[in-house]
Amino acid sequence: LDLNPYLSGPLQHGGELFNLYATVCHFGSPTGGHYTSFAKHPISGDWHYFNDSQVDKKIPEGDGQDDAYVLFYERSGLNFSVTIPAKMEESESENLEDRMSSGHQQMEGAVAASHSNLEPETVELD
Repeated sequence: LDLNPYLSGPLQHGGELFNLYATVCHFGSPTGGHYTSFAKHPISGDWHYFNDSQVDKKIPEGDGQDDAYVLFYERSGLNFSVTIPAKMEESESENLEDRMSSGHQQMEGAVAASHSNLEPETVELD
């Protein structure tokens, strides 16, 4: 998308091109409906279609593209780096879930204890 005709001032240096990288789509009426989205992977450049818990590799063209109502663009020519964390092993993921669950239970206990009497109580969390 070339926005040069619509820019003024110091931004207009002849390189104000913008690349689409995501859309939000809406199906239905103004009072209800369903939302989906398309997004471009920042490293591979592959497009994906997100529909609730289902994700498909799909380019935003053909059926469905006319339902896009929010468009996300990035300015071309900018240098940036993207760091995507490595995928966790299953054991690491389970360990993280256990630690999060334990922390949540400790927090619930602290809240319950603080409401059980009028005296303030100090609770240490890991």
